Amino acid sequence: MKEFIENLFKNEKPSEKRLIIKEINGMKNSQPPANPTFIVNQQEIKQRITQRFLDCLDGHGFQQIVLTAKFGGGKTHFLNWLESRIGENENFYMVSFQVQESSVVKYSFIKMIVSKLFQSYYEDFNEALKHLVLDFSEGIIGEQDEVIGKLCTKYSISNDLAKLLFEIQQNTKKKNAAIRILGASHGRTEIVKLGIRNLADRDYINVIEFFLKYKTREGFLLILLDEFEHSYLALTPAARRNFFTSYKAYIDKAVQFDPGEVALLTAVTEQSEGLLREKMDGEESAIWTRIKHHINTLSEFNPANQEEFSELFTELAERYNVAYSYNINTNNESEMRKRFFERLGGVTSQSMSYREAIQTMLLIMDDLRMNKQTLGVSKDDRLEFEQFIQNSKKQWESAHHNAKPGLLKSGFEELLLEFNFERVNIDNEIGATLYVEKEKEKRLLYISTATNGKALLNNLSKCIKYKDILSERENLKTIFIYEKKIESESVIQMGNLNRDIYMLPITEMELYTLLSYKSAKEHNLTEELMINLDSVINKLEV
Repeated sequence: MKEFIENLFKNEKPSEKRLIIKEINGMKNSQPPANPTFIVNQQEIKQRITQRFLDCLDGHGFQQIVLTAKFGGGKTHFLNWLESRIGENENFYMVSFQVQESSVVKYSFIKMIVSKLFQSYYEDFNEALKHLVLDFSEGIIGEQDEVIGKLCTKYSISNDLAKLLFEIQQNTKKKNAAIRILGASHGRTEIVKLGIRNLADRDYINVIEFFLKYKTREGFLLILLDEFEHSYLALTPAARRNFFTSYKAYIDKAVQFDPGEVALLTAVTEQSEGLLREKMDGEESAIWTRIKHHINTLSEFNPANQEEFSELFTELAERYNVAYSYNINTNNESEMRKRFFERLGGVTSQSMSYREAIQTMLLIMDDLRMNKQTLGVSKDDRLEFEQFIQNSKKQWESAHHNAKPGLLKSGFEELLLEFNFERVNIDNEIGATLYVEKEKEKRLLYISTATNGKALLNNLSKCIKYKDILSERENLKTIFIYEKKIESESVIQMGNLNRDIYMLPITEMELYTLLSYKSAKEHNLTEELMINLDSVINKLEV
């Protein structure tokens, strides 16, 4: 088991085509694979998690880890990695759930652990109860009340919990109902049948302790709690109070478990830097003091870091070769780096999410395969196209702000005409919009050239109002176009609240390509145009 934990984060050699295709398709569509075959970088956190698990295995008691990351930062990928490996290893136990799932047990973190254990490991749960009963049956005999009293004294448990253990010991007709209650997977019927009150969190803490003491597997129990941010952002005050009270009580008791073969990994997506601390330290300081020293933050992808770039590129390229039987030539990493930065609008050391980095690399690989190229192929017209891009960049940077919507509008019009859209004139048309039609389906493109988050949010509000006015007369698909580099969380949230608005953020490279569209097309550089605008074209659904 120790060797298994020591090699927990060792990447697999891609071999089974079916699984690799599934993994790549998931990453292309922003869905972390359920059974990932590779996990890159993040060495410090890998080592820390490995050490905590080894400590748990070696009898050093309860281990706690809090994993935080930004959107697309690899948190779910990490959790899926752990779940797929530890969950499939027959030496360990693992339960996994999200905060909102605990609604079925009235937001009790402790009861949710027991319920998941009971449902996932029913036979082992029953076996642990069997050994518990055998253990106390030798020294505790007598009438019902006498046995219940002795159980309460021996294990420091409630009368109701002791009564359930008595029913199991005596193998009565109520035994199965008692087991379901102990497994936190019961209803009102079982409670009435046993004549007891609902068990409290402290009772289920005892159940967890019993399970750990009498479990049949040698390894530890891993608890994966995901989307912890929902506890302080989405729950009602009453539900939040229940969850936090139970979560805190569990940590306080888990450090006293003997044996303490249990590890808790709590995962949090931070919508903004420091939000976890702000919410916990201010409103739930008792929770904050228990988790703050266990926080580990996943780093974002730094495209300028050669080691990080190389590791991600190599792992993706190997899997791409297996999935599509297409070798893009991994020896020419510098060409991939060049194309990657072109997609970003230029060389940058600014961090980005792993999700975006992976999707960008996979898009480049798709383009190479589509055009039957590899990274080793160099074309003369690439230099010519790059000159068009540089000219467009200068044109954009020197243009007056009021002229920019028109420049971008002309670029989109050229692109849409290429895909058989027709320009439609409407009354009261404003300069920042483009109204087109194809096969009787009309679309409104609302173009924002805002240069900061506040102005962008204001433009989105105007787009929503303008769309609502037009929608009174006819149905149309509305697409809000803006520069990705100034995208803010507020804009994303407003977009999520207005699902009838299609958000289309464009990178600097996509912007410059649109401005170059007409000139580059006249010089037969369609291939380069399609490579750079592939994502935009897909989002426009042309």
